[in-house]
Amino acid sequence: ALGANTPRQFLALLKILDLMRLASDPALFDTPLRSDTPPEFLRAKDPARLRAELVTALARQRAADLETRCARANVPAARVRTIAEFAAESRASDGLATLEMCDGSNRVTSPGLGFRVY
Repeated sequence: ALGANTPRQFLALLKILDLMRLASDPALFDTPLRSDTPPEFLRAKDPARLRAELVTALARQRAADLETRCARANVPAARVRTIAEFAAESRASDGLATLEMCDGSNRVTSPGLGFRVY
């Protein structure tokens, strides 16, 4: 999930994806995007083409790497995780307590999200 909605965020995303040429493409934007453009939501003249360019570039990225690079550039982004992935990452980083739940031979690790198992 990406939330690059302002010119500054979108420019940072374009740089990460090596798509800076799109920022000054008159077929996409009336005026070239600049980092000092007032913070407002972007409106592309040709959203379908912009989306196609982004989809192609994103398909070449590893989600975990992209998430890290976006975080460094202050671009809101998060990859989709399964509960198991989230729990494993939480445990590895000591970020969130996890619960081990067992039912016979079935074992589940879950993030400790404020519920109890009785």
